[in-house]
Amino acid sequence: MKGILFMICLCCQAVAGFSQRSLYELTVTGFDTRSYPLSTLQGKTVMIFLLPATQTAADGAFLARIDSITQGHAGNLQTIAVPSLEDGYGEDSTHALLNWCRSSLDTGIVLSQPLYTHKSSGARQDGLFQWLTRVSGNTHFDDEVAGACEIYFIDTSGVLYGVFDPDARFSNRALNKVLK
Repeated sequence: MKGILFMICLCCQAVAGFSQRSLYELTVTGFDTRSYPLSTLQGKTVMIFLLPATQTAADGAFLARIDSITQGHAGNLQTIAVPSLEDGYGEDSTHALLNWCRSSLDTGIVLSQPLYTHKSSGARQDGLFQWLTRVSGNTHFDDEVAGACEIYFIDTSGVLYGVFDPDARFSNRALNKVLK
């Protein structure tokens, strides 16, 4: 009986291990239709954020801040901008909004194709956001996406170590600590 329980525990651990995917196994498809394997980002800090879906002054200021952060940490930071289908990127508005965002952001920022980002999208949720929003993937956070302008920070070893929701007011000091 003890042998059977031991084998069941081993099998459960093996299955749990197989369900955890590394960030570096994933690929982002850019708006330019190029594939961006995240394996090429090993050793870099990664900032992933959801693009705003409106063209307000506040959204413009947010994009300017993201651009400033990216340029200020050039060489050590890769930024990925994601238009979220649940947060306002639909067929009718995507090109105009993405062109506006692209004009505000550094060309080194990867702009992904619109993705399903929320857990509530079920099986349609993109693999990257399954990893970002589930503790079974990132081993730290298990939470629904809060909306446009949410920011995720991943350290140089591929560990998710910071999430700023859209309402977060982070200081340069806090940001520098996260980006160390």
